[in-house]
Amino acid sequence: MITATSMCQIIEKEDDHGGDFPSSLPGFQTYPSGRDGILRTATHWINGKRHDDNIGDFWRVHDKLYDLTNFVQRHPGGAYWLEVTRGTDVTEAFESHHLTDNAEMILKKYFVREIEEPRNSPYTFKSDGFYKVLKRRVAKELPTIPYQGRTVKWHNVLLWSFFASFFLSGLYSSTLMIVLAGAILALLTNCSHNFYHKSNNWRMYAWDLSGLSSAEWRVSHAVSHHGFANTIYDYELSSFEPIFDFKPKGKNKVNRFVVPIFSWFLFLGLNHKTLIERMVVIATGKQKLRPENLLPFVELALLMFLSDDGWRLWNILMCSSSFWFGFVGLIAAHHHPDIFHEGDAPRYSLDWGLCQLDAVRDRWDVNSSDFLIATMYGEHTLHHLFPTIDHDKLPFLNHILVDTAKEFGIKEIEANRKYDFLKLWIGMYAQLIRNTPRTLKGQ
Repeated sequence: MITATSMCQIIEKEDDHGGDFPSSLPGFQTYPSGRDGILRTATHWINGKRHDDNIGDFWRVHDKLYDLTNFVQRHPGGAYWLEVTRGTDVTEAFESHHLTDNAEMILKKYFVREIEEPRNSPYTFKSDGFYKVLKRRVAKELPTIPYQGRTVKWHNVLLWSFFASFFLSGLYSSTLMIVLAGAILALLTNCSHNFYHKSNNWRMYAWDLSGLSSAEWRVSHAVSHHGFANTIYDYELSSFEPIFDFKPKGKNKVNRFVVPIFSWFLFLGLNHKTLIERMVVIATGKQKLRPENLLPFVELALLMFLSDDGWRLWNILMCSSSFWFGFVGLIAAHHHPDIFHEGDAPRYSLDWGLCQLDAVRDRWDVNSSDFLIATMYGEHTLHHLFPTIDHDKLPFLNHILVDTAKEFGIKEIEANRKYDFLKLWIGMYAQLIRNTPRTLKGQ
């Protein structure tokens, strides 16, 4: 059995920043291990965090250590969440994934001891702070919101549409049809994002049809990106570097002026890149092969059975899906000169919820349609704050978010929710060009 301690011993530290590292947020105690390595996978990220948190085989929540070994298999969200985070500080994930006090009551049974070492995180979760106040209000309101099943409806439509276009493209060896199947697959992948944030369910595996991995993205997205959005510990920021560098300083002319021009072509290869990285990590014994990892290869086998041109069709499918997934994902909510990125000065208050507001923008045009909310990462501010709440219910919580933000003096909350698709598209390129950090802001 590989323990958290032994995983720390096999981590490959491919970079050395010594004791000095470029983070603009006070509170990070160390530069992320392996952040600038050649291979940057979810496995590398969580192993690096395990090394940096240095708490042995326990789980840390705030300033207390817990031994959840005997609870792992009974975890309502599924064992994987706890298995993969053993040996790390899970405070951000714990707070954002549990709305009520039930989880805190369970934790008490597995308490080990308090820990004096400061957390390797800049964020606070004060009881009277913005996020905790907002969370209590959302938890009270949520049971009154009827479930309408709109996200499930669109997931069903996209799943069957993908299957139909996929088999037709194989039967007729149609390039046009397989390109369409790839576009539908990208929308299905985006919609499946709603489901891997939850407890284990079959719908989340539709994400794996694209060559991506729902298990890996639970780490790289749900734990890393949601927990530390646009900071030095955000895997989704580092995984694109050094090609896409969204940080507002230290970029060369290629990053700033050449990459934006060729970004369209780079989008085409994201899924292939992920597949290759996963095969390398599995082959080197750092990650186990999961059954759902085989789904893209099942698609390949089916296309080769249906068509003499199956290999070409499969590669077009992966490229088409990758292009639309990358295009939608990179302009969804996080990259614009108005948005906080590592290197910018943070606000005075490092309340986790307030810092999430600084790292996210909403698009009014996307939020106007339940289909677009499900497939284009709509209602993204609320989703970042409460990732386990179904997108079906998020629109009904807007008034609580706005009222609470205003109560805490966040006057820009309504303006931040009025961006649009075009503004964030242009803003992504402006952020790639930007090379001057922003100065300190209020609150």
